[in-house]
Amino acid sequence: MENGMTARLYTAERIWTMDAHRPYVRHMAVENGRILAVGDEARALGCPEAVDLGGAAVLPGFIDAHVHFGDLARAKYELDLSEARSAEDVLARLQKHAATLTPGEWLFGRRWDESKWPERRYLTRDDLDRALPNVPVVLRRVCGHLWVANTCALERAQVPADTPGLDAANGWLREGATDGLKRYREPTPERLAQAIGYASDSVLRLGITSVHDQWSELRPLWEAPAGALRVKVRVGLPDTRLAAACELGLPTGLGSRFVCMGGIKVFADGSVGARTAALREPYADDPSTAGGLVCTPEALGERVRAAHQHGLQLAVHAIGDRAVDVVVDALRRAIESAPDRDHRHRIEHCELPDRAAVDALAALGVIASVQPNFIGEWGRAGGMYEERLGPDRWMRMNPLGTLVRAGVRLAFGSDGMPIGPLYGIWSATQHPDPAERLTVEQAVACYTAGSAWAGFEEAEKGRLQPGYAADFVVLSSDPARVPVDRIRDIRVLQTYVDGRRAFDATG
Repeated sequence: MENGMTARLYTAERIWTMDAHRPYVRHMAVENGRILAVGDEARALGCPEAVDLGGAAVLPGFIDAHVHFGDLARAKYELDLSEARSAEDVLARLQKHAATLTPGEWLFGRRWDESKWPERRYLTRDDLDRALPNVPVVLRRVCGHLWVANTCALERAQVPADTPGLDAANGWLREGATDGLKRYREPTPERLAQAIGYASDSVLRLGITSVHDQWSELRPLWEAPAGALRVKVRVGLPDTRLAAACELGLPTGLGSRFVCMGGIKVFADGSVGARTAALREPYADDPSTAGGLVCTPEALGERVRAAHQHGLQLAVHAIGDRAVDVVVDALRRAIESAPDRDHRHRIEHCELPDRAAVDALAALGVIASVQPNFIGEWGRAGGMYEERLGPDRWMRMNPLGTLVRAGVRLAFGSDGMPIGPLYGIWSATQHPDPAERLTVEQAVACYTAGSAWAGFEEAEKGRLQPGYAADFVVLSSDPARVPVDRIRDIRVLQTYVDGRRAFDATG
């Protein structure tokens, strides 16, 4: 990373300030990690150094408001199956990867997605046993809410046959059933620094300067070796830490500029892909189930009430319409009990809200932390949403336009499916219902200023204005000046964190 202390003038074709009164300028002055001035005022400062970025566009650094940074770190030592094109392709990749393991080492794989395969079926225990009977194998579906394990893994981890969420015959583990396997995924202390460095580099090359990590722990990042962590992380604590956070009076935002405490993450349901999202009506492709809530509405309400009463931000995972209704009701009761707090509670995903739920979110000031890339991945005709939910509910998934028109604040993230703000911005313009599409400018705002607001950092991040952190990304083209279909192909040339160049693809 280059020195960011000397006053430096950057000139580009267009610099997005995210200031409604002066949205675009050509000049920006940076010193000591902060923006000194923009526009003609910046040029008039006479900075001792100048950087001409030519025809590039400069945007505020993207803030991924929902990503699993810890999972991304672990991914350095796991097999990525996102490019697998069939179940047999997965098995072939497993056998090839197994040859690189040491005796007794576990094989963890991630991001398989059967909805893109010809057979459109989940992997099973028998599949994995056939490929690798003597290696413990665990594969996480792309959504993270369904894992499949072989016999060797289940026996070595001693997962009880009566574990809730375990389908032993098929080797499927849903939701909490995966807990018994998670400890085998943790990197060794020797690998931790490399894993955190890998995760940092992975997001920096996508123009991301800050992330809101969901469902993780603070300690590994706080204790990371110097230089390993190169992006700013807000860590959402699991609800198992709620009682301790309340007892100790730990405030949201506690920490440093690079690592701080975010909200308390609570789960209401699962995912559409795993058929565990809680719906009012059964799944179209499996009428035997409508998914289900992770806990009772009463238990959820108690967690929400406790967090709100202690001034802790909530990030509540809710995807299905039934789950969204339960969460909205719990949030309403908590907020009405102490209405004057700047809570900025969030519903993570909020994929299938009806109009009443949308209006309630707007009235309560609850943020919708959404993932536009889900539209690009599964929201097209013939995609997983249509298959799982049928034609009516498919078209109502991820109603971005309705949320914006109702006045709900949006924060954009990726949930790692896949990570990539430019892909997400493109996806936000591609909803199958034209009324639910956002403009490019709206989508960029959600990935910058909107996510900053969701992290209580609207005076620090998400804009390129005097006094703000000099977190910015240099793009090969301006997203608002290219055909919409080309947005996802725009290249990230450079990424700056606190005025220091943290990624450079220009050589």
